[in-house]
Parts: sequence; C-alpha cells; structure tokens
Amino acid sequence: MEVLNEEINNANEYTSGKISSCLEEDDMLGIEPLKLHFPFALNKQMSCEIQLTNETDSYIAFNVQNMSPKSYNTQPQKDIMPPRSKCNIEITLQAQGNVPIDMQRANEFVVWSTKVNDGIAFEDITKSMFIKETVNVVDEVNLDVVFDVSGPQEASDKISEQTMPPLIQIIDDTAGKIYCIDAHQKEPFIIVGTSLGNVKTWNYDTQKVAGLTKVSAEPVTDVKFIARKGWFVAVSSDCVVHVYHYEKEMRKVTSFRALGRADVWCTLAVHPTQPYVLSGCATEIKLWDLNCIQTFEEHSAAIMALKFNPEDTNSFASASHDTTIKVWSIDSPKSKYTLFGHRHVVNFLDFFTRDGQQYLISGSWDATAKIWDMDKKECVHTLEHESAVFQVVSHPNLPVLITGTKDGDVHAWSSNDFR
Repeated sequence: MEVLNEEINNANEYTSGKISSCLEEDDMLGIEPLKLHFPFALNKQMSCEIQLTNETDSYIAFNVQNMSPKSYNTQPQKDIMPPRSKCNIEITLQAQGNVPIDMQRANEFVVWSTKVNDGIAFEDITKSMFIKETVNVVDEVNLDVVFDVSGPQEASDKISEQTMPPLIQIIDDTAGKIYCIDAHQKEPFIIVGTSLGNVKTWNYDTQKVAGLTKVSAEPVTDVKFIARKGWFVAVSSDCVVHVYHYEKEMRKVTSFRALGRADVWCTLAVHPTQPYVLSGCATEIKLWDLNCIQTFEEHSAAIMALKFNPEDTNSFASASHDTTIKVWSIDSPKSKYTLFGHRHVVNFLDFFTRDGQQYLISGSWDATAKIWDMDKKECVHTLEHESAVFQVVSHPNLPVLITGTKDGDVHAWSSNDFR
C-alpha cells in the first residue's frame, strides 16, 4: 500500500504519482468510466470496476451510493483519498434470476465527494459530510449501468423458487400513485390513498379488492382505519378530512375542513381508544371528535407525521419540516417539550418499548433514524443510512425496528441493541 501521508491509515489501496485522467473543470474527482458495463449472466454474480482520480492537492472523502433497489455490493463504498492518488472500486451485482427489463439504467449510482482536513480518520466519514445543504462543498456525479448480455438466457425456475421467498403481490395501475397506506389491526385488510383522490381496500388473504371510492378530486395524503367503528378516515391535499364506513360497502359518514387553505401535505393519527383524530395540515395540528376541540400551533414548518403514545394515550408526538419533534398533551395547546438533533426534515416517527422503558424512533431526510429516550428526553442512538429515511415502524410483537429509505431499501434493526 502506498500513501502520501502516514496519518491516513485504512485498508484500501492507492497509487500516487503523475496522473492523467478525464476531469471536468469543477469535479473534485475524476471518474472512469461514467457508464458501467456488467457482463450479464443468469444466476451468477457480475462485477465492474471504476477508478477514482484525485488530481488535487487536498484530501478528498468520497461516498459511492447505489440509487437502485437492486442488490449491489461496493468495495470500498466510502474512503479518504490522499492528494494526487487513484483508487479502484469494485461493484458487484448479486445473482439475478431473470433478465432485466431495462438493459440500460440511468443514474444507477451517484458518487459524492468533498474536501476534508489532513489527518481525518476513516471512521470520521459521516453521511452529513455529503449533504449539500451543509457548509461543505459537495461534488455529485451520476453513473449509468448497462447490462451486456451475450447468448440466450434461460431462467431457472428451480433456482428462483429456492432463492426467492413467496410474495404477496397486488398489482393495480388504475387508481393513481399510492401516497399512503395503513393496515387493519385485526382483519387481513390494507387501505391506500392515491394521487387521483381514490381510497381502495384489499383483502391480502384473497388478493382481491374489497372496496373502492373516490373521496376527493385532490390527492389523498393520508388514510387510517378506525377499526372499532368500521370506519376509515382520509385527508386530501385541500385539507379536507373524509370519514367513511368501509364494511360491506363504502359509505360516507361526514367530511370537514381541517385548514382554510389548499395544496398542502396533511397527515392523520387515530386515538387507540377514544373517538379522537389528529390532523396535521401545514403548521397546524388539530384534535377532532368530528368537531375541533384543540389546536396546537408551535411548529414553524409543515407537519410531516403524528403519533399517539400507546403508553400514555393523552399524549402524542409530532414530526416536522422544521427538523424538530414535539411531544404534546391533548389537554394543552402548548407542547411539553421539543427534541432537537436532526439536521433535516423529520419524516416519520413511532413509539416502542425496551426493558420496560419507552423510546421513540424518528426518520429524517438527513439519512438517519434516531432513538430517543422518553424519560431523559434525549437522543441515545443514531442509525446511519445511505439515503433519506422516509418511514420508521416498530414491530407490534417482536423487538424489531423497520426503516425504509429513499433509495428503496428496507432495513430491520434489533430494538435490543440497535444493530
């Protein structure tokens, strides 16, 4: 291994000396090639190599991010390059049981790079270094993928059956893009709201549609079951809340306006035992029993998610575009306290319990999920991700936390040790 400064100490191999590479004027790193060719063969791993070139006099940290749901392995995925050096990166695609539909895939990878101080350790590379909203100057280069197929490819049903688990698959293209989803607590039903203002329920045991109705001309941004009543409640982007019966047939109960404006993101939470619904539209949270009985107005930007506390159902938490989480009592318009720590929009949150102690998990655009101790009112652990965390869920029966990210990955974590 050859490096230019002994303070850089990692396991990746670099070469230094005179460098000749194709560098754009504003690029920190030269990258070759910009189009990755994988020699495709069914049920076999395939690899491709790229070379990064640092032609500057600075140390540069890089992060190679897969933007696709396909299962790639990148080695090294991130590291620090000394001045005037090169680094070879191998990208491996796991064995595929079928020929890809798209043989050319644009923007399959992105390479982020930023200048760092001399002497920074490999362990100090964090996702926040590559967020453009920070004070760092971040260079971003997209890489395309091409699958080169030579000769006929025959899928192996035997291998596919052995490697692929059974799927519950529901396919529908007519009701609009799915904006929100909820699952029934007792029955095998899921419910979705769509971009075309439709609400649709499925029985996932029979794989059949159980009900469909158009509740609004505007997109439905959130929908929840109220199982004890046989109702669902939906909210559309014009800030109207719609309440419907869903048993036997979908029938409207009532609707009401949550906010006197339109074209905003709205979210809902249903109280587990009382006839209460929370709505979050723009910066306002309201508590309803079909009439508004309380308003909460401390957030400075849009409300992204709401969640009642299952251990104390008179309290709830809110996540906001203003990067904060607030904890409230339904009896007071003033929040009990605020949790600070995320550097970007907080998208979602959920409560869970560990060893008799209550915690909160939150997911953010800053590519982290944070664990909050509700007694200490502080963050006790951070789960790093490769892209924005759009969804977090605590499993109702198992010590498992689920996070879903912008790049299409789903991660399962132990709530015992957060690994």
